[in-house]
Amino acid sequence: MKKRTFYLFIFIFLFLSEISLSQTVDIEKPYSFSHARKGKIHFVELEKPNLEQIKHENNKKLQFAKKIETSIAVKSKNNSFFKNAEISIWQLGICAKEAISLNLSFSDFRIPKGAKLFVYSADKKTVLGAFTSNTVAENGIYPIIPIYSDSIVIEYTELNNSEFGSNLSVKSVGYGFLDLRESHSKSGSCNVDVRCELGLPWYLEKRAIAKMFIDNEFFCTGSLINNTKNDETPYFLTANHCVSNQNSASNTVFYFNYENTECEGSSVALFQTISGASLIATPANDNLLDFSLLKLSVKVPQAFLPYYAGWDISSSIVNQSVSIHHPDGDAKKISFASTPLQTASYTGYIASTHWKVSKWDIGTTESGSSGAPLFNQNHNIVGILTGGSASCTATNESDYFAKFSTAWSYYPESNRQLKAWLNPDNENINYLNAYEPFPLSTENNAEIVEFILPQKVVCFGKDFTTKVLIRNLSFIDLNTLKLKLKINGQLLDSVNWIGNLKSYESDFIEFKNFQMPEGNYKLTVIIENVNNTSDQEPKNDTLSYFLSVSDANYFRLNIKTDDYGYETTWKIINSAKETIFSGGPYANNFSASYDICLQDSCATLIVYDAASDGICCNYGNGSVEILNNLNTAIYQAPSFTDSVHFSFCGKIIEPDTTQSISIYPNPFFENLTVVSSNLSNLKYEFYSLAGVLLHVGVVADENTMITLNSFDSGVYIMRFYDDNTFEKYFKIVKLNRK
Repeated sequence: MKKRTFYLFIFIFLFLSEISLSQTVDIEKPYSFSHARKGKIHFVELEKPNLEQIKHENNKKLQFAKKIETSIAVKSKNNSFFKNAEISIWQLGICAKEAISLNLSFSDFRIPKGAKLFVYSADKKTVLGAFTSNTVAENGIYPIIPIYSDSIVIEYTELNNSEFGSNLSVKSVGYGFLDLRESHSKSGSCNVDVRCELGLPWYLEKRAIAKMFIDNEFFCTGSLINNTKNDETPYFLTANHCVSNQNSASNTVFYFNYENTECEGSSVALFQTISGASLIATPANDNLLDFSLLKLSVKVPQAFLPYYAGWDISSSIVNQSVSIHHPDGDAKKISFASTPLQTASYTGYIASTHWKVSKWDIGTTESGSSGAPLFNQNHNIVGILTGGSASCTATNESDYFAKFSTAWSYYPESNRQLKAWLNPDNENINYLNAYEPFPLSTENNAEIVEFILPQKVVCFGKDFTTKVLIRNLSFIDLNTLKLKLKINGQLLDSVNWIGNLKSYESDFIEFKNFQMPEGNYKLTVIIENVNNTSDQEPKNDTLSYFLSVSDANYFRLNIKTDDYGYETTWKIINSAKETIFSGGPYANNFSASYDICLQDSCATLIVYDAASDGICCNYGNGSVEILNNLNTAIYQAPSFTDSVHFSFCGKIIEPDTTQSISIYPNPFFENLTVVSSNLSNLKYEFYSLAGVLLHVGVVADENTMITLNSFDSGVYIMRFYDDNTFEKYFKIVKLNRK
């Protein structure tokens, strides 16, 4: 069983910074932020719980906090802050020594019109709210997600002439002992970010996945799931060991779109949560099957871009499987298995009611992944994650998913099966495709989904390629597509793609190799036509990406994997601990080379092996090395277990000082003179600023005149190089005579 999670329908924003949306809260600041208070806030101090009693179960849900039962009235005399003829305001503080975070659940959550509830950190850096009469609380219980502080403040404002007075109370507090913010991610290095290239074909399915905060204590994963009415009923599928009763369902926060803004990024895009759900079906009498079907307290807002995953109860062989999940509460990850699923048993459950993933080829699962869906090759759910031994340090171990087909109708009672809810009209079907709430209405429409670039910083004078992911948003097949690539508005390349994509299917399109001089650039890809006609929705026909080309310090990273390439990943971090380059996992016995340009003075290479047995030499002869600009190795990785680090600085070995080259005049009109010393077989290339090669030639002797009178005035790049290691670039300015 993998992770437990709480889901709130709230708006979160960081004070003085703008963040995104949730359906049931208003965007504003508490009254006290602009009005000083006389006296101190009354704080209730909670005792630190005994963390040694934390229960470690044989599953993959994750405990991140310890629940403390309370009964604290918000509207007590001790908490009075302000009152006038129109409004009354109460403030209540809650603190807990050494807590990393605090989360809480309200009871009697019924708020009159005009009232507002906020919860914020004592330093006012994190604010949740305002919660209002529009906020839906399942059974009067309303949980909120963790605030990373050991002291929080509840502020409640109510109109004096309200139709009723709220009896709002704090029923429980979660004492957080794990830091699960994106900047403190602890998931294993072999996990694959869903925003990276491998995850892009699963762009639709990832929208169904949510992270769950459960009972103030646990994380799990789950998924929106479709029913045969295709009516956006907010059914949500997870594991019974994550949510097994109504109290837990009411006390869960569902966090959608908890994913990085870009591949291997460190910032989560949106804060979109729903609090509370009804428990619709689960084997509650004996808990011998591991599934729970919930119905969220509200319909999922369109702003969340919900997607209702399909399912399959047939006996068809599943040759390839995928799971999307939140390992260790981290941003969304994706795992791939290419071996057929096997029927298996899992301790504590009815025999032969699980699918066994023998091993993951790419990625893994961890605590917090519990309840995640297992998709087949047709992108339909066939299982729900229970548990297993797989991890980044145990890549040959197995995971076990409760069979969706068994949960379908193993028990006859409607509240203990999936069929009554997901096929309410008892249709004669074995599978149901996903439901996309945003139906396609155009005949010829394609979109550019994402740029795929090897790195954000490209080495000056080095070839690189770019490709994009395109998707068919037509209700007919996409057979032809014409794309253009522009750099700073100048056309660089065009591609005529031919293929066959059904609705919502996607494909990668690659542009030619090219170079660009040093500077900052805007790459723009444009769809020119779709199926040999104009795109009917031009708003998604253009996508831009900003790229830096650096002539700073150049290195080359060479990697060769061992017999288990999928265990190998790496990253390079700068002095600010930001990831500037990364790669892996790989195929077995695979070789790759990367151009590394350092704009900072120093950086650190970190190579990981998920199985903690290194890459040489027990299971093949893998290697890692870094070369400088003279092709000299400055680092060769020694034997290691789980990881190895190497720090290096941008002090490139200077070329032979007896070799030199200069040019004059610069700017020039027609002729450019090249003066060289101790160089033979010297050649040159003449480029536009857009990186287009315009002219090539040979430097005949140590004082050579090059005629370039046929080119327009402007800024150009000249590259000089020989047959060995010499290479130098110049920016030159050409002028035309009037």
